[in-house]
Amino acid sequence: MKRTAALIASIMLVLSCFSGCGGKERSASESSLPEVMKKLKAPDITIEIPGSYETTSTDSNKTVYVKDDASIIVNSDKLPENCDGLDSYVDYALKTYTEYSDNIEILKNEPVDANGNIGNVLEYVYTINSENGAFSKYCMVGFFTGDEQIYLITCKADPDNADKYRDEFTSVVQSFDLKEDAEK
Repeated sequence: MKRTAALIASIMLVLSCFSGCGGKERSASESSLPEVMKKLKAPDITIEIPGSYETTSTDSNKTVYVKDDASIIVNSDKLPENCDGLDSYVDYALKTYTEYSDNIEILKNEPVDANGNIGNVLEYVYTINSENGAFSKYCMVGFFTGDEQIYLITCKADPDNADKYRDEFTSVVQSFDLKEDAEK
């Protein structure tokens, strides 16, 4: 049973971080609209998504926020039995990311305080090689725990655009907030 739970958690983790999304083309006038934040209200959390992102879905994620080559995915799941908290889950995630990519460069792995919720932010670039060539993505993942749940905020973009989205992704991760009735 523990193996099954760990396998399911691994699959969810990999799908959320390695599923690719593309945004639709926008005109110059559309992209110059003011940035307004949309609040995402999940059962246990609130998070602010920039208003310039469109909502879509993929085969593996019911809700994905996209803008040009950037995407934001929010997932939650029961904390796997093989993880006893945030630090062990981040270690588990990093090991999983490393196993599923051909190359990974860790840019940041540090604690984050989001509205009094202590989490961890992992920033990295991964590459997967295939017969069609190499595929790389820049990722910033916010990890938070509460009420025996793990919450992942996965922000992705092309590595060439990492600097363009880094502040926006940081703002999204730092907007994470557990609702009062959820355990911090």
